[in-house]
Amino acid sequence: MKTGKITGLHGIAFRNLRYQSFKTAVLFLLVCMMIAALFVSKLLVASMEAGMQKTCEKIGADLIVVPDRYVDTVQNALFEGKACTVNFSREWVEWLSQTEGVERVSYQLFLATLTAGCCDGENQLIAIDPQSDFVVKAWLSKEGKTPLEDGEIITGSALGKKAGDSVRYFNREFRVKAVLEETGMGYDNSAFITYQDAYDIAADPMYVGTLPFSAEEESVSSVLLQVKEGYALSEVEQSICSAYRKEGMSVYSSGELVGALAKQFHAYQGYGTWFEWIFVIMAAVSIFAVYVVNIRQRYHEFACMSSMGFSFRQIMVMLSEELAVNVLTAGIVGIAIAGGMFALFHLAIRSSVGLPLLLPGLWQILEIGLFILFLNILVSMIAYLYAVLRLRNTEMALLVKEENG
Repeated sequence: MKTGKITGLHGIAFRNLRYQSFKTAVLFLLVCMMIAALFVSKLLVASMEAGMQKTCEKIGADLIVVPDRYVDTVQNALFEGKACTVNFSREWVEWLSQTEGVERVSYQLFLATLTAGCCDGENQLIAIDPQSDFVVKAWLSKEGKTPLEDGEIITGSALGKKAGDSVRYFNREFRVKAVLEETGMGYDNSAFITYQDAYDIAADPMYVGTLPFSAEEESVSSVLLQVKEGYALSEVEQSICSAYRKEGMSVYSSGELVGALAKQFHAYQGYGTWFEWIFVIMAAVSIFAVYVVNIRQRYHEFACMSSMGFSFRQIMVMLSEELAVNVLTAGIVGIAIAGGMFALFHLAIRSSVGLPLLLPGLWQILEIGLFILFLNILVSMIAYLYAVLRLRNTEMALLVKEENG
């Protein structure tokens, strides 16, 4: 008999959720909104952390040297993918290569593509010298590919190309040699070509005067340095600053460049934490109130069930099932919607926050989702236990009287 009653409670719990559709919908929306907001907040912080880590890996240089007046421009190009054209004299490369403690020197040249029909979109082109390059070459070697050659191009993940495709920049066809894995930084919206191709573009009569450099000038936009073992980065950095301060050089370690972004990240993290707590408290109070009021309004129902032979434990089972179905369903829906929207618009989000942003791995996303779901279940269970304890402390025979009163 008891088994039959407990089995029948499953059907009662589902019917209660269906017949009390308004209350069910209110609780569902509250839980769904709380889970979605918390999930997005946690996912955003995790994506920023992943982006910062990948940025340090992908910079590939111990020190970066740029002119004082171009520091912000180069940072925007590297970390936000904002297209720019920067050039200064290549003689800096010769000076820096003679600095004590410097083992390898590479250099890059930034070209902003045009919006006209000459180019497949407005992107950042970065010219490299395949002979001295140690950044892009390292990426290619991991994929078992040979160094970049003239007429070839390496595209960022956000450009939607694949190896073997053809792209058009400055009315020149390039064959896509490789596509960079997503980095979360400006490289995702950039493409790499050889210096010779960059100079050929500058020499094209169609673009004479359009670009602020020529093949004769041998321009660069940034100089990348690798420091010898046994030398401290700070010592080499200070040596360069002292020797070439009058030339307008600014020297940054990869840690310093990322450190500036880290300050912004910690600011976002702080605001996010406050937002999370405020939203959790508001949602918890709302869920608590809705659930307690819902149970209180059903005292008459519980009294009738008691008179039919249902025990307090069986009523608790029914309420637990209602809670579990509503909370778990709302949690899964909230996580699915929030996760899907974040994945679709993470590039726009990255652009708006101005920080490297890289979606974390699947397991980390699942961990975040399970943590948020657990937190939500905990809040709902506290409300459930409070309401049930009040119900237990009330004689079943008095429930109808209390409800009518």
